[in-house]
Amino acid sequence: MVDLRANPFYLDEESVRWVEETVADMTEHEKICQLFADPLMGMSRQELGDFLERWPLGGIPFRAVLFGNEEAQEILTELQEKARIPYLVAGNCESGPNGALPGGTLVASGAQVRASRDVRFAYEVGRITGAETSAVGYNWSFGPVGDILMNWRNSLINTRAYGNDADFVSECVENYNKGCMEYGVVPCLKHFPGDGWEERDQHLTISNNGLSCEEWDETFGRIYRKSIENGVLSIMAAHFTLPAYQRRLNPQLEEKDMQPACLSPELIEGLLRKQLGFNGLVVTDQTKMMGYYGMSRLKAVPWSIACGCDMVLGVNDMEEDYEAMKAGIRSGVITRERLQDALYRILGCKAAVGLHRKKAEGGFARKKEELGVIGCKEHQAIAREAAKKAITLVKNTRSQIPLSPQQYKKIGVFVLAGNVGRQRSIYGQGVQSGGSEQSAGYD
Repeated sequence: MVDLRANPFYLDEESVRWVEETVADMTEHEKICQLFADPLMGMSRQELGDFLERWPLGGIPFRAVLFGNEEAQEILTELQEKARIPYLVAGNCESGPNGALPGGTLVASGAQVRASRDVRFAYEVGRITGAETSAVGYNWSFGPVGDILMNWRNSLINTRAYGNDADFVSECVENYNKGCMEYGVVPCLKHFPGDGWEERDQHLTISNNGLSCEEWDETFGRIYRKSIENGVLSIMAAHFTLPAYQRRLNPQLEEKDMQPACLSPELIEGLLRKQLGFNGLVVTDQTKMMGYYGMSRLKAVPWSIACGCDMVLGVNDMEEDYEAMKAGIRSGVITRERLQDALYRILGCKAAVGLHRKKAEGGFARKKEELGVIGCKEHQAIAREAAKKAITLVKNTRSQIPLSPQQYKKIGVFVLAGNVGRQRSIYGQGVQSGGSEQSAGYD
């Protein structure tokens, strides 16, 4: 049974009653839909409304860049006002609100924060994310990144992680969380049980964290333990195995049956829930990644909930995924108690930031003037300060600097970037050192 009065929800009696009564009054259809979050890409404004009227999802990772901030604000207000149960509206804001909003401030990447050696910039990433995204109607951020760059060959989180020092990463995570919550935007710590040990990409395959239990406890474990103690509301379960802990918690588990965290009861119920004491919302990482497929999707979708996750991120085919989840409930793969716990945590997370009160009071409408905070001068000044302090001295040990067209006829330019609004990243774009830049890939 989920304790909604305890860490991380800390709900008052009125809010607890709202969660309990809402869940008790939900149809089976509504309960199943609450277990999904999907970005609903490619839909028009009308199509979004029609889809969510039929399929009232629990969460929407929304892309305001597809509509513009003003229309996005209107859409999110409209959707929340029509919904019986308010939505968690997420943006992928690791470096700032640029990950969700056109014109949003790119405050600082994890690598920039590490290079500056100043955790204040992690706080500003969270705070500015909260300020700008909440003006549009967001209330959930897929950040901060709690990974540790242990392997220099890892190209997935090399600029996203706050470095290789677990204590520094932990401080950054807590500062980001604090800044985000100042605006009622729920941070989602990722990617449990931790990326950065190897170089495989979970978008392409199941990845692995090969640390021993003791090594994990002293690194990733310290980051998650501290964040849980401080009340982080949501955590993202990734497509990584953690063999040492999976074997310790289930000695009978054979290697061929080892699943990534989002499909592992050992890692979610065993390590995250029982050992680390996390009582909050667990959402899977995007299930369209190849790393999710440790089993068929029809089996994986309900099993994610059965093993302890509360919400599945990413819908492949709504009717197919819905039927898979329903079959899992009716067959007993997802027990009645597990389903109720998942729903309590989803609604508990919503209540923790007052979405139920906004719904009751008609408080979702935002003023157009609030959009002025997006990319404002104050936020841009902080981003420039972070950029300046991130400049790092590189020793010219091989006498390669200065670069010149006489010595180097061609150079390769590699742009390492995450979600940066309307900008498209280019990888390996050749540039003639003595000539003009080729197409940079900007709109």
